[in-house]
Amino acid sequence: MKLQKAAYWVLLFLVLITGISGYFASKQRFNYDFESFFPKENETLDFFLTFRDNFENDNDYILFAFEPEKSVFDTAFLQKVDAFARELKENPLITDVVSPTQIKLPVVTSFGVLNSPLLHLNSPEKLAKDSLKIARSEHWKGSLFASDLSSVCVLAKNVQVIKKRESDSLMTAVEQLLNKYDFHHVYWTGKVRAQQVYMRKMKTELLTFFSISVVLVIIILFITYRSVWGVVVPLMSVFLPIVITVGVMQIFNQPLDLLTSLLPTILFVVGTSDAIHLTNKYLSELRHGIAKETAIRNTFKEIGFATFLTSFTTAVGFLTLMFSNIEPVQNFGLYAAVGVLVAYVVTILFLPAVFILMHPPKIIDFKKTDKSWKTILHKLFEFILSNRKKIVFTTVVLTLVSLWGIGQIKINYYLLQDLSEEHPLKKDLRYFEHKYSGVRPFEMVVMLNHNADISLADLQLIDSLEHYLRNEYKVGFIVSPVYVVKMLNQAQHGGNSRYFSLPKTQKEWERLQKKFSAVFKKEEWQLVYNKDKKWMRISGKMPDVGSYYAKIKNDKLQQFADELFQTQNDKYQVKITGTALLIDINNNYLAENLITGLLIAFVVISLIIGLLFKSGKMIFIALVPNILPLLFIAGIMGFAHVDMNMSTSIVFTIAFGIAVDDTIHFLSKYKLESTKQHSKKVAVLNTFLSTGKAIILTTVVLFFGFAALMFSDFTSTYYIGFFVSLILFFAVICDLFLLPLLLLPGKKK
Repeated sequence: MKLQKAAYWVLLFLVLITGISGYFASKQRFNYDFESFFPKENETLDFFLTFRDNFENDNDYILFAFEPEKSVFDTAFLQKVDAFARELKENPLITDVVSPTQIKLPVVTSFGVLNSPLLHLNSPEKLAKDSLKIARSEHWKGSLFASDLSSVCVLAKNVQVIKKRESDSLMTAVEQLLNKYDFHHVYWTGKVRAQQVYMRKMKTELLTFFSISVVLVIIILFITYRSVWGVVVPLMSVFLPIVITVGVMQIFNQPLDLLTSLLPTILFVVGTSDAIHLTNKYLSELRHGIAKETAIRNTFKEIGFATFLTSFTTAVGFLTLMFSNIEPVQNFGLYAAVGVLVAYVVTILFLPAVFILMHPPKIIDFKKTDKSWKTILHKLFEFILSNRKKIVFTTVVLTLVSLWGIGQIKINYYLLQDLSEEHPLKKDLRYFEHKYSGVRPFEMVVMLNHNADISLADLQLIDSLEHYLRNEYKVGFIVSPVYVVKMLNQAQHGGNSRYFSLPKTQKEWERLQKKFSAVFKKEEWQLVYNKDKKWMRISGKMPDVGSYYAKIKNDKLQQFADELFQTQNDKYQVKITGTALLIDINNNYLAENLITGLLIAFVVISLIIGLLFKSGKMIFIALVPNILPLLFIAGIMGFAHVDMNMSTSIVFTIAFGIAVDDTIHFLSKYKLESTKQHSKKVAVLNTFLSTGKAIILTTVVLFFGFAALMFSDFTSTYYIGFFVSLILFFAVICDLFLLPLLLLPGKKK
């Protein structure tokens, strides 16, 4: 009676906690903040924030490319583009719109400075001349006109560091505007669109992954236990901690993002593993005719501590992600660890309470099945002993080959790499790369370390730098002080394109400054030159070459800049900055964090095994079958040319924390058997036979649970599902084939 009363109180407590958590979980929201992936407490970030305060954010824009049915110089088409641009500019969330239909070029005449339109929309004769000028000009092609003149581009700048609610509102307005004008073909991209695409996908895929995982686990549980009881009880013990964890996240104001949206699926799969170990042992005890209360005590005596250790090591695997300096990765690691520990506490409270209150399930005669399992496992054990040398040799060869493959891994990241090439947004991005300069922002600052204001010599050096950027670095759509001065110089010579160049002498430059003194006070000039700081900004767009090749380009660019300015007695300092650079830096940090995280996980696992067995040899034995799968997968990644980035790097810490669970279960059982048997071989055999089935079943659940993530349209989620599943597969192979050999004496008797 006392046990039943305690069980009722436990269930009441769990229902209460779950109810409160469920209330908060129902208010959970989704969020995707691009800038949250910037590294924290970083010198490069600090410089960028200063740059942003003095100029503007380099990715708060939307690019539109409109393809006509006929020609880009068709009057009706251009008037339609112009009307769209003007209406878009009326949106309070849009700060500026640059359209070729609205560009006015200053021209100095005898009547003073006049503004001549780039395109004379109301004069067919002049428009024909405009088209010829644009076709001959390399300046407009690739920026506001496609390189083959197949479309025109409109650049819209939105409010700085736009928030989610504003971003959603702007997206709705833009979509309505595009539907209203119904262009023949539109390509468009920008941060606000990317964020909304990610948000919509996250919501859809959360439900998809979770549903697939639940269906797969139900099938596996039913095949294993062949009863409704064997399905419902383990599932209930897993659903509760998911609700609690999501509720806790909401309490601490942590929304679901690209990574944390995976938590329900991961917690469901990991929690099911613990439930299977405990349920399997409990049913095994009942099947042997042991009384219910005794069966419960035996189950939690033999499996309870091992389950705690496995939950703890899994949590440690996730917690190592806290050493990343990227906030979403830290949050994912923290709440995943919390979820795993909550799952353990709920499981260890819920299952015994249910076992006590419910009548023992109808024990199906599994004698045939059990006999088959034991026969298979016994034969497998004999096979392992008979092929010891072959297994060791194969392991050594695979390890050496994997190390070779690891040497081919590159740290690399592409913008929007999470989206498939068939996704509409990715197709639009490719269009801008092929027809225009690209969409990857490029930002560089040249800091003047002299007291004088900007001189012609300064501009000439920047012009040389821009020449390198345009021809070697492949940056287009360049806007800088040099660009503005060249435009003004052209204006001073009647708009003649031959004078789109810098003034030839310092006196000409000074005359130009006086002539256009009003221009140098406008916001357009201040966006490329900060007089107080004496910072000159070079801004542009480029194709998304990936962080690996961007770093090579940056190194070469820095070398060129150093050589260009080396004779100037430290009058200049050149720095590359921008959001793209910050994302690139993240990937290098993640690689370093991966090594740090794994080392910490190794140390923690070693301490646990050391305390458990008080043996250095056992530490080695425990680590080998869990390190090898990581090496194998890293080797496969190298040979398959899968780059190391945020998603692929966190795979290793996640998988190691989960994969080591089976090793701990095996070694915990081995320790118990060692106290009963005189022969080490018999102890290993009994351990192999008693834990083999549970290890295989839990791995099957984990494998298919994580494999559900492979249905994702996000490349990063796909890789997490694929590689974690693969690591778990190799881990169970190592546990079954290597672990017994490592525990047995040197030669088979």
